[in-house]
Amino acid sequence: MIKNPTIPRNIAQRCFSLSTSSSLLYGTGVNTSLETTLSGAPAHFCLGRYELTESLLWTPEEGFFLMDLHMRRLLDAAQRCGVTVWAWRAMNVLHHAIGPAPKDRLKVRLRVSPCGMYRGDAKVIPPTPTEPLLLRWASAPIDSTSPYMYYKTTNRSVYDKNLAESSPAGDVMLYNERGEVTETCLANIVIKRDGRLFTPVIRCGLLGGTFRRSLIDAGEIEETILTREDVESAEQIYIVNSVRKWRPGQLI
Repeated sequence: MIKNPTIPRNIAQRCFSLSTSSSLLYGTGVNTSLETTLSGAPAHFCLGRYELTESLLWTPEEGFFLMDLHMRRLLDAAQRCGVTVWAWRAMNVLHHAIGPAPKDRLKVRLRVSPCGMYRGDAKVIPPTPTEPLLLRWASAPIDSTSPYMYYKTTNRSVYDKNLAESSPAGDVMLYNERGEVTETCLANIVIKRDGRLFTPVIRCGLLGGTFRRSLIDAGEIEETILTREDVESAEQIYIVNSVRKWRPGQLI
C-alpha cells in the first residue's frame, strides 16, 4: 500500500492526495520553503520547464523490473512538485512503448510533463561488458542543496557536463561540497569494505535508485556517509542501477 508523505503545515498547498483504489496522485501547490523529507531530500521542489522521468528494465521473461518501486518514486516526486500523475496511465504508456511481443531486453523510458503529457520510448539494451567500468572523479563538487540531485527529471545538466569531460573513463564519480561521495552520472555507488557493502546516504545529494532501494530492503547493502578516501581504499567498487543492475567499477 502506498502512503502519503507528510505535508508540512507551513507549506501553502491544496489537494495533495493519493487514492490507492484508483492509483491517482493529484497534487498542486506552492512551495514556500526547502524543507526536507526524513531521507534528507527536499520535501518540495519546482519542476519548472523540465519533466519527471523513469527508466525501467523490461525483459521477455519477467516483464518490467521493479515496476512498483518506480511508480512509487514517480508518484512521490509528482506530489512534491505539484504535478498530476495517474499511475494507471503511466503504466499504459510504458506497456505501449515496448510494442507487440518484443524479444529483446529493453530500456523503457517514461516522461511526464508539468502539464500532464505522457511520453514513452524503448530501446534495446546491448550486453553489459564483463570488464569493470572505468571511473574518474568529477572536477568540481555538486550542490547538495539542489533538489534536482534528488529527483529523477530531464534536468541532467550536472550529469551531462561531467560526462562530457569523462574521457577516457565511461562514467564520473560525484561528490558534494563537504567531500562526501554521492553517485555517478549513470548509477548509484556501492563499495565493499571489510567484507560489507555500503552505499552513500541520500542526504549527501543523490537520486535514490530503485535497485539501490531494493538492495537496502533486502539487507544486502547498508547506507553510510562515504568519503573519497573510503572509495579509493575500497576492496571493490560497484555501480548499480535498475537497468544494468551490478557492474564492477575501477577508478583511473
